[in-house]
Amino acid sequence: IMKGEFDELRNIIPIMAIIMTIVTALTQLHVLNTGLAKFEALVVVPVYQTFYNAFAITGGLIFFQEYRAMSKKDTTMYSIGLMITLVG
Repeated sequence: IMKGEFDELRNIIPIMAIIMTIVTALTQLHVLNTGLAKFEALVVVPVYQTFYNAFAITGGLIFFQEYRAMSKKDTTMYSIGLMITLVG
């Protein structure tokens, strides 16, 4: 089954995905460390986690194109849920 070749790495898309994942992780660490250097952890960590969750949920909504099948009720409930996540 395995021939020892990495055909996936001959295409630019997986390589770019790996590079962007590394860049994103390093950027998140930098932003988190900068915030922790300037403010207390009791402020920075919950805000960081809240925005991480909000962007992850919205990213999934866009990536999987779930918005196409959403009714008006679904859109309203999504908006309310996102606001609850952001406000607390």
